[in-house]
Amino acid sequence: MNKRKLSVIAFCLAAALCTGCAGKEIDDNSALDISTTTTTTTTAAATVPATVTVTETSPTETTTTTTASETTTTTSETTTTTTTTTAATTTTTTTAKQTTTTTTTQAPKKTTTTTTTTTTAAKQEPVTPPDSYKIDPGTPDTKYDSFYKNNSLYTANGFTQQEIDLIKNITFVGDSVCSGLKAYGWMPKDQVLAEACAAARNIFTLHTDTNWKFVFHYGNFAGEFKTAYTMASPKLVVCSMGMNDINLVTTEQYCNAYLKLLDWMKTVTPDAKLFVTSITPTRNNSFPTSKINKYNAALKQALESSGKGYGYIDITTAMKGADGNLASTFPSGDGIHVGSNAYAVILKQICAQLL
Repeated sequence: MNKRKLSVIAFCLAAALCTGCAGKEIDDNSALDISTTTTTTTTAAATVPATVTVTETSPTETTTTTTASETTTTTSETTTTTTTTTAATTTTTTTAKQTTTTTTTQAPKKTTTTTTTTTTAAKQEPVTPPDSYKIDPGTPDTKYDSFYKNNSLYTANGFTQQEIDLIKNITFVGDSVCSGLKAYGWMPKDQVLAEACAAARNIFTLHTDTNWKFVFHYGNFAGEFKTAYTMASPKLVVCSMGMNDINLVTTEQYCNAYLKLLDWMKTVTPDAKLFVTSITPTRNNSFPTSKINKYNAALKQALESSGKGYGYIDITTAMKGADGNLASTFPSGDGIHVGSNAYAVILKQICAQLL
């Protein structure tokens, strides 16, 4: 059994652990609300002057008066007074030397109320980022040349040399979804500091469910995240996690934890460019995409508002199917984690938004 198969098996075991990491859902008071705006347009009643028509007729003449909605016909041979009243028309006819007076008063127009309802859904992050996100990838790290040279995953998916050079310089930090980059052979393990159940809120601490520490790997080192990150000393960091947060913390707590993690990274690697990807969509009701959208939108806003130069990368949009959830071609089996082909899309989106 070759190393890649062993790596994939290890990833699947880690993914199984990660699926059980989310606990009881907590109400999210900071989630984006759907707002409704009502606009009322009123057309006032129009006043139309009365129209008076005087007609001289003979005793046997027939007078026909027609309104917009009704025709009144009066035939007189004797002296008769007939009064006909409609909702909008009053006709008085007197025979002999007959005088017919027709008064037409147009009824007031009905008041029309038009209601326009505007629904603002959770805002979908744009795929095209601000120009400030664009970076110069610099010189690619040559120590990974042998790994990427003739790598069939990149040639089969049409990656350019510029895109591969950018990827060589990225260090990923994340959870079990992120760890698929090394498990499926997309990146060497030294470029992926990721562990099942990891999140911005707990990456430095004991795992509260089982009381064991996360073990991150870099070279021959296996231990706590802080040491592994310091040894890696990356110049370009992409954090990719959050699936383990959406059922445990509010959007505000989620964003605060992420900003604290990024602030710590900045103190250790002050020259590094730091980015965060959106949480990937799902096809699992326990981790609904509709909820993930709210956390993504909140994090994007928090990063932009911080003014610290932390960037946001949308990988979610390109992974969604027609129903707004994870496209059916991507899941690895549980509707949460993704298969190898999804990482081609993730890496392509990162390259498109940073180059």
